Amino acid sequence: MEPKDGPVKLLIVEDDVEIAEAMIELLRFQGHVVEHARDGREALNLLRSDPELPDAIVLDLRMPNMDGWSFRAEQRRDPMLSGIPVLAISADGSPQAEAIDAAGFLRKPIEMPTLSAELRRIIGEARARQERDYEAHRERLAALGRLAAGMAHEINNPLAWITANLRMLQERIAELGAAARGTLKVSGQSADEYLAETAALVTESLEGAGRIREIVQQVRSFSRPQPSERRPVSLPAVLDTAVKLLELPSKHRVRIERSGTGPAEVSGDETQLGQLFLNLLMNAADAVAESRGANGVISLRLSREQQRAVVEVEDNGPGIPEAARSLIFEPFFTTKRAGHGTGLGLFVCHNIVEAMGGELTVDSELGRGTRVRVALPLRQDARPPAREETPSTPVQAVRRRLLLVEDESILLRALQRLLSKSFDVVAAQSVDQAVSVLEADRNFHAVLCDIHMPGRGGPDLLAEVQKRWPALAPRLLFMSGGAVSEASQRFIDEMADRVLPKPLELERVEKAVDSL
Repeated sequence: MEPKDGPVKLLIVEDDVEIAEAMIELLRFQGHVVEHARDGREALNLLRSDPELPDAIVLDLRMPNMDGWSFRAEQRRDPMLSGIPVLAISADGSPQAEAIDAAGFLRKPIEMPTLSAELRRIIGEARARQERDYEAHRERLAALGRLAAGMAHEINNPLAWITANLRMLQERIAELGAAARGTLKVSGQSADEYLAETAALVTESLEGAGRIREIVQQVRSFSRPQPSERRPVSLPAVLDTAVKLLELPSKHRVRIERSGTGPAEVSGDETQLGQLFLNLLMNAADAVAESRGANGVISLRLSREQQRAVVEVEDNGPGIPEAARSLIFEPFFTTKRAGHGTGLGLFVCHNIVEAMGGELTVDSELGRGTRVRVALPLRQDARPPAREETPSTPVQAVRRRLLLVEDESILLRALQRLLSKSFDVVAAQSVDQAVSVLEADRNFHAVLCDIHMPGRGGPDLLAEVQKRWPALAPRLLFMSGGAVSEASQRFIDEMADRVLPKPLELERVEKAVDSL
């Protein structure tokens, strides 16, 4: 959590009214915000009901109802309150009093300048400690971000060739099925049945690869929010899809109650919005699955408030413990049992909503369930998006030529097979090989080069082409499994829509080449 800045807020816990009033008058005169409690029990109730905690507590030790020692024991047990520094005060000069676990101790009668100086000291030390903790936390997150980016890049390369090969296999099975329909038996089955089962295996494998891709995208967004393409998106349609996807797995046997109708259009990335609401629904389903069984209910409500669309996902599950509520948006924090959550879901959801200028809040209470509220700005320009005109005749009379540059041989072969359906592909396994090809032949509609390769990568090829064949430079496209350094991230940002994410999709490559 970022260190607090601004006016000092104090809580005086003192049963002697005259002493309390003297301290309050002085501290308020100095510009501080001061609250007062007459015993430890009243102080705990005040702290637990106020969302803004004090910077320090001035705590008398000898009080009725709950004394300072008992208050301090309760405070230490509460993770939300334990970090507030305490200045203990007492007329009792015994070793027990002076040994109180506190940031400072003053013996009554107290001189007011001494009180002010001691408060400045303990608050200054607490804020300095917060600064150190915050910087350490930022450094840990930065290190985790670098690790996440590297992992995402390494996973995306094999995932790219697995996905490409599965798609080719899917098409070949369909072709075999058409050619061999009803003509032979395999393992006691007709060719139709055998190939249908084989096709189902491939389809399931592609679905698994898609799940891996989604997880990698989450990891990448932890490292750095990914650029997204904003378009008009219908929230009811996105919610319909999310509900259908949630109802597919048999483990989510919960009842979904929907309310709210009518159009609600926002400007955003439809894929990210689908990810957002499916994640929230799955969290709700997981929460009620074990605690409620067949009685689990998720309420999904869509409404409009002024210029915002509001979606609420509410469950009747066990709720979130108070100590965990302030941590739920932290990366890698999860309330699920081991092996059942990455701790990235709500962190990614929060990032998606914030990037759209919206607000995501969570209201939860133990035993009474959880309500997640997403408020997004409505799209102001309600005009339908311009439809792309489809030419009545083919754009290209001949197949286009593509120079493909990728260092991993398996991925290079897989991509070459995939892209050869639409392009005449010439392959190169390094920037040096690509330069040699271009020295002899530059008649390419596009060059598609991996950004990260051993030795020289995409940025180096661009620099070489800009220097030697500047007319070809605008026809360079790049592919990446994710930035692994600040320099590569800057290059991806600069190239913007000329960078294609791995795993590659043929349609996306075709569209990128068309736009050159």
